[in-house]
Amino acid sequence: MGIRKTLVVGGIALLALAASSLPGEAGVKPGDFITPDNAAQVKDIVSPGVYYKVQHGMTMKIVPTVRVDWPPPYKDATEKYSSQVELSKDHRTVVGYVAGQPFPLIDANDPDVATKVIWNNVFRPIQSDDYDLRYFDCDTVYTGYNKPFF
Repeated sequence: MGIRKTLVVGGIALLALAASSLPGEAGVKPGDFITPDNAAQVKDIVSPGVYYKVQHGMTMKIVPTVRVDWPPPYKDATEKYSSQVELSKDHRTVVGYVAGQPFPLIDANDPDVATKVIWNNVFRPIQSDDYDLRYFDCDTVYTGYNKPFF
């Protein structure tokens, strides 16, 4: 019985250690205000470009997360038109696309799964201009209105 108890206690300790090392809270919570002075709090949760801007004067107010659903017209168009969409023979375009997400239901075993995922990304309803580009060479930097390039 002593070995069993030791194994159980050891297992619980191991689980507690593993749980504490899992990524969880990002170090920020709703209501926090991020400035250049505490920018390090968001370094691992924002893209390098956003982190650079915070270091150089941009501020961020942390707000609670919310679910962002598809806009109703996009959802309606997906339901109405997606059944008629197919890939062209060379996969460089979609045939029959009108609006919405072209391939809302993709079988993981479909040999064209990757191409369809990319087409869904091209026609997604919400775009971001903050692509995560790392380790690029930049000769000049412009940090803001009425500030010089350096």
